[in-house]
Amino acid sequence: MKILTIDDDEALCMALEIAITENGDEAFSLYSLDDVGVKVGKIMPDIILLDIEFNDGDGVQALPKIKAAAPFAIILFMSSHTDSAEVTRALGAGGITYLKKPVSSIEVLAQINALRRNLVFNKQIENIGSFMFDVKGQKLSYYDTEIKLTKYQTILLKMLIANKGQTVSRQEIYMNIWHDELGNDLSLNNMVSQLRRILKADTGISIQTVEGVGYKLCINGI
Repeated sequence: MKILTIDDDEALCMALEIAITENGDEAFSLYSLDDVGVKVGKIMPDIILLDIEFNDGDGVQALPKIKAAAPFAIILFMSSHTDSAEVTRALGAGGITYLKKPVSSIEVLAQINALRRNLVFNKQIENIGSFMFDVKGQKLSYYDTEIKLTKYQTILLKMLIANKGQTVSRQEIYMNIWHDELGNDLSLNNMVSQLRRILKADTGISIQTVEGVGYKLCINGI
């Protein structure tokens, strides 16, 4: 997962980056709210650790810009302000928890790992660029738009995501969908075309044809 810390305490950010990286996740930091929407949009984090009090603004007030840039990111607030009104304000704005500073890396990792076990991160719901993929519900969500998928489209997309950046052979797809190595070329080609039409709303996502072999899903060129 991508974990972004937005906090003007650079020492805390560096300590969390080390802990998060050692925990097996990607770690990023921003030290101010300057142009925060654009910067968050370039990272597209899964989880954001957000301070409240900055020299250049208020983390709670900046949250709409942050959520507009990364609508599926989970927000964990961190602050030394722990009066009930402040906690209520932060959670009411969209945070899922409120960590009291000084916060330890162990506490932060415990929260991250708890989220990993949550539905959002247990492979029933996944982020694909700007899309949210609900495997169990067989649907894709793009901001306020919801697209229902067929059972076979869901299986195919799940396979491509599980092997992101790597080629999935036609034979492997045939076995998983039709339980037959020969499969159905026309049906598979149609499914790929349908998924491409749906996913084209995010220009960073592509399903590439590997001639004579199969397909691979690439996000932002990877």
